[in-house]
Amino acid sequence: MTRIPMEILENLYTFEVKKLDFVERKIEIPHKNINLFGPPQSGKSYIAFDFLAGFHAREYLYIDLKDMRLNDTALLELDAFVIQNAMEVIIIDNWDGIERIHNASAQKIYISREPYPDASLDLLYVPPLDFEEYILFEHTQASQITHTFNNFIKFGTIPRIVRANHELKNHMIQEMIREIFANETQQAIFVYLLKSVGLAFSLHQIFQKLKTGMKLSKDTFYKTVDTFIKSRMVYFIPKYNQPNAAKKIYAYDFALRDGITFDKNFANVYENMILIELMKYFNRIYYIGLIDFFMPEERLGIIAMPFSSRTAITTLLGRMPKEIEINRIEIITMGYEETFDYKGITIEVLPYWTWALKDEK
Repeated sequence: MTRIPMEILENLYTFEVKKLDFVERKIEIPHKNINLFGPPQSGKSYIAFDFLAGFHAREYLYIDLKDMRLNDTALLELDAFVIQNAMEVIIIDNWDGIERIHNASAQKIYISREPYPDASLDLLYVPPLDFEEYILFEHTQASQITHTFNNFIKFGTIPRIVRANHELKNHMIQEMIREIFANETQQAIFVYLLKSVGLAFSLHQIFQKLKTGMKLSKDTFYKTVDTFIKSRMVYFIPKYNQPNAAKKIYAYDFALRDGITFDKNFANVYENMILIELMKYFNRIYYIGLIDFFMPEERLGIIAMPFSSRTAITTLLGRMPKEIEINRIEIITMGYEETFDYKGITIEVLPYWTWALKDEK
């Protein structure tokens, strides 16, 4: 027997957020209409649930558009239902960009992977955990920082995986990848990009490689990659002053790669980890020569060099092209630390955990 639309909504209205085992995130939802967006499993829904915990159960309605109990007719009645119950907050998860609530008095929170530009909504990006948030998840003491860092490298930034049984990490990564994609084509493209982390390719080169092993149209490929970029699941970092050069590929979580391949490339994964931290501070990031990441406005270069020494560093610096206009280079290591001057350039060598926890970059 088919339920009537209002009955479906009334059943959903009984949903109540219980007290969550929630570790505080840096993202806070303001009291305004927003589109909460970000890559899969970054914690968007839990941040919204934490926000709802400040309201009484009858003051809000949470709807997941992927809920199989919903139907289009119930959604057509949603606006009237919101007004009828004088709700304060409406959350629509897995939002498809279609406006369904026109009641101006209720706060609207729409959750999606990619942002949907709308003049009535503020965009709020939710990344996965950064290192500082990861420390809170592990309840780390200051004396255990290197141990926590080693776990961070292994298990990454996705809360669901961080909180799981660590022995099942690779299984959970594969399960999550199967779950978050609508079809096998999207999954195959994403997995290929994960395997290419830290490498430089053009989209044309990637398409040519993929289509040799699967049925894939150019239109599907480019639309899929565009969706990944908009939801910040992948990053394509351009080469400085060479817009037509191949771009370096990185993923939104550096630990995902090891979950889908036996081929290890720690150097590239380490670069990915550093890039994710940089993305919090800089909009324009490039690679250039021996500089892994270059921010031209700040004349700042970043080099990922986990295993380093003064000799190795000065050898590397001696091979740098002289035409790069740079004032400061930060070399991110796994323990070595010092500051010195090299031919008028300030060289700051820092362990990742010290660098990531700095207040400013």
